[in-house]
Amino acid sequence: NNSVTVNDTLDFKKIKIDRDWVAENNNFSVTGEIMDTTKRDTLYRNIYDPSLFTGTIFKKLLGKHGTTVKQLSKKTPHSATKFG
Repeated sequence: NNSVTVNDTLDFKKIKIDRDWVAENNNFSVTGEIMDTTKRDTLYRNIYDPSLFTGTIFKKLLGKHGTTVKQLSKKTPHSATKFG
């Protein structure tokens, strides 16, 4: 995030949110300026490979709580144990 909150419009640089589509990753960059009086807003962006993105976030959260995930895969490994 390289954006700046400002309180005047002198040399104002409109806020811009970009994603590196060429590298096929989910790194977003935020640049420009936003007024300190601007209301909260929501921006939606497409995620490259949403299932992998979700799995990666879930793996990180589990790791913070002491659970190790060996591998993320879209296919079920033969060695996987089925629960339920």
